[in-house]
Amino acid sequence: MTDRARALAMTAFLASFSQTGNLAAAARTANIDRSTVYTWRETDPSFAARYQLAEEEAADYLRAAAFRRAVRGYPEFVVSMGRVVMDPNDATQPLLQTRYSDALLMALLKARVPEFRDTTKVEVSGTLRSEVVFVLPQLDDTPPELPPGLVLDAES
Repeated sequence: MTDRARALAMTAFLASFSQTGNLAAAARTANIDRSTVYTWRETDPSFAARYQLAEEEAADYLRAAAFRRAVRGYPEFVVSMGRVVMDPNDATQPLLQTRYSDALLMALLKARVPEFRDTTKVEVSGTLRSEVVFVLPQLDDTPPELPPGLVLDAES
């Protein structure tokens, strides 16, 4: 690949990747194999830095899409008895309703608002005693035996 062809492929890949976040699809868009991207990231610090920026742009794009679907909603056809309902004000157009994603809204809230985060508080007090025992698998169905000298502690 010539330097010019490589530069064009890198530019095409990064443009597509920043919009999709999909490495394989972006590689196809740039007419390169995905392994080429990995090689470029390892051997070209400039490309690695631009790749990182494109990855962050893709993440921002996905966050914006999640916000849009969760807060602003998205249009969906109204269906009744397996058929799309037509708009009563314009019989040539299908009736649309705005849907919202509660799951995406909760994910966004958990990411940004501390009181919505799942938290588990575990308090441990006292003394912790433990012994490590390696039990090798048996090849037959007989019950396993404790190694010699090892006694089960009924108090723990």
